[in-house]
Amino acid sequence: MPEGVKAGIGAALLQVDVGRLSITNVGWGSPSHFSGCLALNDHIVAVNGEAFRHVEQATKRILGEEGTLVELTIVKGGDGPSERVTLMRKHSQYSQCPDSIAGLGLILAPFDGKGLQVLKLLHGGPAQLSERLCLDDYILSIDNQDVAGSTVEEIANMVKGLPFTRVELEVARKDRILHISLIRNTPMEGDMLDKALDYKFRMQELTKHATARKTLLGASAPPKEVYRSLLQEMEELSAKLREKQEESNRSFEMLEAEAETLTNELAALKSLRATLATIPSTL
Repeated sequence: MPEGVKAGIGAALLQVDVGRLSITNVGWGSPSHFSGCLALNDHIVAVNGEAFRHVEQATKRILGEEGTLVELTIVKGGDGPSERVTLMRKHSQYSQCPDSIAGLGLILAPFDGKGLQVLKLLHGGPAQLSERLCLDDYILSIDNQDVAGSTVEEIANMVKGLPFTRVELEVARKDRILHISLIRNTPMEGDMLDKALDYKFRMQELTKHATARKTLLGASAPPKEVYRSLLQEMEELSAKLREKQEESNRSFEMLEAEAETLTNELAALKSLRATLATIPSTL
């Protein structure tokens, strides 16, 4: 990637109103895909906690250095509840989802005529990667449709749909009722799954450090200050590592010099012994 080119989130945005951008496409293998937070027709209404008027303003705030965080305030489906999600900017070559119809990566079974028991989370599927559903959860409704008594075909029609579309689940877990939002997609495998897991790991580390720095700087500290402080901390750590490396190199050079001196002294002793051996001993 050419130097100076800013990284983004891999989503196509369309302005639908002043201060509102609709997500019209999500790149397969992009931060928007790996995050599991953004769906088609979601609306972005703020970037890093700040509202905007036009798409140019929003885009300028979304783009930034690769590996930095950007916070989006989204409205699910354009008219649902709002929430804040955080993504890590990343350069990448994005493509389209390989399948035209996708699901959640679940194996379900009817349970006692009351709902659907989660028997398995498919490896690399949206449900597993989201870490929101658990084995032995019971799904009571899908997109506000009661699943009790539904046939397998009816359930499949509820779960499956276009990739990157949102599914709202009502879930019973022990003595709690949860409302979980998942995004339909094709399960990932191989290199793509490795990239997704690496993204999630780096996101967790960045979020952890950013949260710690924000706590130290105060809750009102702007995200830019948090990221700048984090970068400064990383540079200081790198400088300390370089200093330690230089100290190690100097110590190694000193050891080499001492070893050479000892070798020379040993050679001199051997030479002296040989000389003494040629001198006749007298009693």
